[in-house]
Amino acid sequence: MIEDDRYCDDVLTQMLAVNKALESLENVILEKHLERCIAKQIKEGDTSVTDEIMNLFKKMR
Repeated sequence: MIEDDRYCDDVLTQMLAVNKALESLENVILEKHLERCIAKQIKEGDTSVTDEIMNLFKKMR
């Protein structure tokens, strides 16, 4: 779009759409990780994963 000298607003709108799509994908992956991996570890008695979860949330901000 930039090479085609498209209007800046159009480029920014497309960039926003890409960012939103990535955020949605991040949320899906995070949800599955919590449901599968983290829940399994907690059920097995490994509560040290709480640090992993907190670090992950901090990275995502």
